[in-house]
Amino acid sequence: QLLHTGLGCHTAALLWLDAEGTRLVMRDAVSASDALVRTVHPGEGALAGVLRRRETVILESLRATYRGLTYYEGAEPGPVRQFLGVPVIESNGEDGALLGVICLDRTGATAFDEAARGLAQDAAGSIVRAVAADRLLHRLDKSRRELDRFYEASRELNTALKPADVYEVALSCVGDIVPFDLACVVLTSYQDGRRFHTVERVVTSDDKAGWAADLTGLVFEHNAGLVSMAIEMRHPLPWGGVFDPTRNVAFTRQVRVAGIHSMLVLPLVAQDLEVGAFVVGSTRRGGFAKEQRELLEVVANQVAVSLANARLYLEMEEMATIDGLTGLSNRRTFTKTLPEVIARSERVGTPFSLIITDIDHFKSVNDTYGHPMGDEVLRQVSATFAQNLRQTDLPARYGGEEFGVILEGTDLQGARQIAEKLRRMVEALSFDSPQGRFNVCMSFGIAEFPVDAEDPNHLIERADQALYYAKTHGRNQVRIWRDIRRELQQAADEPVRTVA
Repeated sequence: QLLHTGLGCHTAALLWLDAEGTRLVMRDAVSASDALVRTVHPGEGALAGVLRRRETVILESLRATYRGLTYYEGAEPGPVRQFLGVPVIESNGEDGALLGVICLDRTGATAFDEAARGLAQDAAGSIVRAVAADRLLHRLDKSRRELDRFYEASRELNTALKPADVYEVALSCVGDIVPFDLACVVLTSYQDGRRFHTVERVVTSDDKAGWAADLTGLVFEHNAGLVSMAIEMRHPLPWGGVFDPTRNVAFTRQVRVAGIHSMLVLPLVAQDLEVGAFVVGSTRRGGFAKEQRELLEVVANQVAVSLANARLYLEMEEMATIDGLTGLSNRRTFTKTLPEVIARSERVGTPFSLIITDIDHFKSVNDTYGHPMGDEVLRQVSATFAQNLRQTDLPARYGGEEFGVILEGTDLQGARQIAEKLRRMVEALSFDSPQGRFNVCMSFGIAEFPVDAEDPNHLIERADQALYYAKTHGRNQVRIWRDIRRELQQAADEPVRTVA
């Protein structure tokens, strides 16, 4: 408006280069004409000279047939006779970014003089400063939002107790900091002295879902890929986030991420322990600015600590539910699960069976062969149970040498067959000790829900009574509560005989 009024212009317009530099877009204009166009090709007409030379251009006494004012429809100047074009350059010197063009024109015979040139160039400088200030405010606002999200994510990471929760928070935080096409969490583990890496969680952009299918659950040995190298060096790779998918290997040569041109592999290290790596990729070249890379490194450090804490929490949780010697569920888990199984059986109307069993003469094993050998017996018996029961069954160390097994969805006949199979397999185990080779055997007691009992405590009691009956009637056998009940009733009905 100031240029239009102060210089007596017919039109005063600002045309701005788009992000690709292929079009000039009319950003603002004050004009007496209705023939202005919205977009202009930067390589045509008078504007091409301004952009190519990066200098102010003044054209005088234009003919009515001149077609170089491309910001008008048909590029014809109409009544316009004078033109002044000023490049808007971001900074001084040849390396300054070209942002756009100020276009001024007049209909009269008076050409634009040096004073008009200077005023228009000052206006271009004011626009550059306004744009710079706006961009600075935008960057500051964006940085503030990123920091706010980071602090929020830090709080969430500090309270995440399970690895899955850590993955969720971390990937969400990264998405708020920088746009990406691929992000994943890789965990490191050791087996037989060899280092392995597993891709635990993958998030991709909508059009890159194939990567998620290829990478999720991927397990690969420590190799020469960027993930392995970053973990080995404990330093982010590659330098500057530049990635060449035709030359660089991120995970393994068998699984490529074609189309990724920017990548950050951030090692996850906590308390000097290698936890894994955090990988972020983009199809855009130069996808991660320096400030974003630095902030992502801070996020990775927080994720490493949170994952280490989550692992510790899982170990503690496992210790609370798993027997440390045998690896089976402990008594606490067994007694907690039994009511849940009863509730499910009542809901679907199906029976299930309960086994209580223990190792015969186990005290003699400890006394004769020593407690370490007794522990080995417990471990091998437990392994026999774990390897020969279904995943839906729950074997547990009930106490000492006593075990409990919940056979969900299994009736009495099926439970008997399973118990007999376990009894024979345990009987076939052989143990070598300094005192010589020996074998063990087990006694089993079985009760069925809901026929034998509907209450969990009563069900355990009935199975335990069947076990006691088996042990007092020869051991190394399977007894059913229902059968015992009949035998006890028959014994109670027999007349008492006096023996002289």
